[in-house]
Amino acid sequence: MAELTVTTLIDRPPQEVFDYMSDVTNFPQWQTDTVTAEWLSDGPIGVGSKASSVARMMRLKMMAGFEISIWDPP
Repeated sequence: MAELTVTTLIDRPPQEVFDYMSDVTNFPQWQTDTVTAEWLSDGPIGVGSKASSVARMMRLKMMAGFEISIWDPP
């Protein structure tokens, strides 16, 4: 499995940043290649929640699905 780590200093309370970053519907606002992203499951976000996204990279359209396996809010 691939792992990606990015570090950015954001002058906001940790809970506010976590809520924004963990909501896939916000992905197109901060992931430059993401075109759309949506939740596939209902209810509160947590372990087992599923989502999908579509990104465009180098003229290629890539679709990805994912499921939250670890949920550790601040």
